[in-house]
Amino acid sequence: MDVRELYGLPLERFVPERNALARELRVAGKRDEAAAVASLRKPSVAARGVNQLARTHRRELCRLFTAGDALSEVQSSVLAGQAGGRDLSEAQARERDAVSALVEAASALLAAEGLTASASVLERIGETLHAAAFDDDAREPVEQGRLERELRHVGLGMGAGADVVAPPKRKPTKSKPTQSEPTEETEARKQSESAERAEVQEREEAEKRAEAKKRAQARKQAEASERDAGRRAARAAKDLEDAERAQARAAEALEQAKKTLVVARREAKAAETAHRKAERELRRLES
Repeated sequence: MDVRELYGLPLERFVPERNALARELRVAGKRDEAAAVASLRKPSVAARGVNQLARTHRRELCRLFTAGDALSEVQSSVLAGQAGGRDLSEAQARERDAVSALVEAASALLAAEGLTASASVLERIGETLHAAAFDDDAREPVEQGRLERELRHVGLGMGAGADVVAPPKRKPTKSKPTQSEPTEETEARKQSESAERAEVQEREEAEKRAEAKKRAQARKQAEASERDAGRRAARAAKDLEDAERAQARAAEALEQAKKTLVVARREAKAAETAHRKAERELRRLES
């Protein structure tokens, strides 16, 4: 069994199978990989729902990613004045529909496993899918089905609470017969491994705290950038719609002017003909 298979197991089997895999790696002398596996956390219910989508609804996920890419392109086009508000609304609707369909599918998958898909859980699944639709860093772990915790979309990148699991590298090894160790040596080895795991865990927690602080700062900046971009996109869309209406009015006025010109020319020609006829009649009477 490898790490990816762990995340396909029912949640109640995750911890015992994780521990078994860590023991297997330790026996093979791969202490670093064993420590990495032992530190893996059981996925949250929301993360479980998304992991199952990656295994059972690949086509729908691809549609979501396509919709997210299309929406990003339309937003850029609106800012460049190459698309209008209607294009933006339609692209947003397609992305929302793709997320809604996947959230509904995740709810059914969780229910089939006897897990409670509360409104809060479904909301976190939706947030994770929105993040994957727009952000490549979020998209990769969703595609691989190896989330430990749900993700959050904050406009640019992933928000706080995003955990991405990196699998330890494994190489095939030949099994070696284990030999019994003296009790004191075994106990010392266990204490060493325990201290090693504690050190790894402490280091990872410190890194996570630093990363969380960095993500919080980035999130504030991203939210401000997203609000500004949204305002500029809305303003650009309104300006474009005003210009389109003005163009339509100008085209209508031009068409009306053309019709008026045709009538005026016709009347001028008739007046000129009548004038020549009157001149001829006048000359006849004077002669």
